[in-house]
Amino acid sequence: MRRLGLKTGIIFCAVLLALALSTSAALAYFSDYEPAKGKVTYRMGGQVTMDEGIDDKVKNIVITNTGDENDAEYLVRVQAFGPENYTSVTYDGDYWYKGGDGWYYYKYVLAPKNATKGSLTAKVEIKGPSGEALLKDELKKAIAALGDGFKITVVHESSIVKYKQEGGKNVVDAPAGWEFKDYQISDAS
Repeated sequence: MRRLGLKTGIIFCAVLLALALSTSAALAYFSDYEPAKGKVTYRMGGQVTMDEGIDDKVKNIVITNTGDENDAEYLVRVQAFGPENYTSVTYDGDYWYKGGDGWYYYKYVLAPKNATKGSLTAKVEIKGPSGEALLKDELKKAIAALGDGFKITVVHESSIVKYKQEGGKNVVDAPAGWEFKDYQISDAS
């Protein structure tokens, strides 16, 4: 093997030093950042809560958007589960509608600090096979046969409102999987 001379060694070290310096400059270029100007604070606060009362057999359902005036607006829907063939849901058609998917939809956008209006009530009604009222003893037997199923469970879902342009105006864009109806921007109060 041949030995390198002093001159060749110095040139070799200079080349390595130049490569090292240029690489660090390139790495510094790719790792540097500049903060954006004109920042906008975006907040999607708020929360939707449900009050259904304390009775296991009758639920008067009210949904509330507890957010501040600058928080998000919501669309809400509710579903009630109870003993099969004994659970009935009644609702105010001015504010609610029943979708073909089993959900009850509130017709209006729920703005911050507002609650749903109109009644939405789920209750257990035990009647005879032909819809007749049961006598006291028959009613007790029917309730005993239901056992733990003598409860109504209410589930609600909420989705932050998205708007889209249609015909030159903003309209509500229903979430995927929700039955679409024309949502109203504000309630009729």
